[in-house]
Amino acid sequence: MSGMLRQRRIGTAILMAVGLVGAVAVAPTARAGPVVAAGVTARVAGFADLVWYNDQTGETQIWFMNEHRLVRRSTVVDANGVPALVGPPFRIVGISDKDEDGHPDIVWHHDQTGETRIWFMKENRIVRQATVVDQNGAPALVGPPFRIVGISEMDYFSYDDIIWYNDQTGETRIWFMGREKILSQATVLGENGLPALVGPPFRIVGISDVNGDGPGDIVWHHDQTGETRIWIMNIDRIYRQATVLGENGQPAFVGPPFRIVGVGDMNSDGYADIVWHHDQTGETRIWFMRGERVIRQATVVGENGQPALVGPPFRIVGVSERYG
Repeated sequence: MSGMLRQRRIGTAILMAVGLVGAVAVAPTARAGPVVAAGVTARVAGFADLVWYNDQTGETQIWFMNEHRLVRRSTVVDANGVPALVGPPFRIVGISDKDEDGHPDIVWHHDQTGETRIWFMKENRIVRQATVVDQNGAPALVGPPFRIVGISEMDYFSYDDIIWYNDQTGETRIWFMGREKILSQATVLGENGLPALVGPPFRIVGISDVNGDGPGDIVWHHDQTGETRIWIMNIDRIYRQATVLGENGQPAFVGPPFRIVGVGDMNSDGYADIVWHHDQTGETRIWFMRGERVIRQATVVGENGQPALVGPPFRIVGVSERYG
C-alpha cells in the first residue's frame, strides 16, 4: 500500500434526514494537548463517546463514556424531545463537531439524491439541521463512486472537514468546511506530492488525530492480512506512514470477527484510540494508542461494570469527541 496518513477526531452533530416518528425504540443493553498552528485556538478534548444506530427502528443512541466505562446512554431526540427515528435512504456517515460548539454533530448521506445533511447537536438533542452546500450556496449532491469515509479537522482551522473516497480510482478527497458550507477541496497527496491512490484490500476505517499534532490522520485496514495502517497527515499531504504495533512492538494483525468501527480519543490524552467490535460476541474493545503503538487494551463495560455486549440490530456508527 502506498503512503498513508493520519486523521483527527470528530464531535457529535446530527444530520436531519426525514420526518420523525414519535415512538421510543429499544435501546442496546449490556448482556450478562495537540500542537496547533500559530493563532489558532486548540480544542481541549474530553472523553470520546460511542454512537449506535438501530437498523430496524431508526433510533440513534449515544453512549456517554469515561474511557472504556459506559456512564449513561441517551436516545437522540428532536427539538421537541421526541426520538428522532430515521431510516434509509439516509444513513449516518460520520460524527463530528461541525459548528465548534463542543458538542459532536451527526452527518447523514442520502443514497439516492446524494445530499449530505447535518444534525447540529447539544448533547443528545438536535438543535438545528442543514444541508451541505457548495461555495455558491447550492446543495452539494454527490453519489457513487464517491462515498463519505470520515469527518475530521484536517487543516487546523477548527471546523471539521468531510473526507470522501472514490471506489473506482482510489482517490481520497477532502472537503474543507465552514460549518455546512464547503470552502475548498483537495485530493490527498503522497509524500512525493502525487495523488495517493489506494484500493482494496485496504480500506479507510477511521479518521482522527493519531499523533496529537492537530490535523486528522487517516486509518486504513487490510482485509486480507489484518494490518492496520496510518497515514499521518499535514492537511491534505501525507507526512509519513506507519503500521500499528502491539504492546510487544510487533505489527498487530487482527481480522474477523473483529472489525474497526471508529477512531477517537477515548481517554482524553490527546491521541486517538482505535475502537473494535466483535460481530459474534457483541464485545466492543478499545486499543488505547500512543501514536501508532498500542499501549493497553480494554473491553467496554456497562453501568454495572460488566462487559456491554451488543449486536444487531444495533451497530456502532461513529466515535464522537466532546470538546471544552
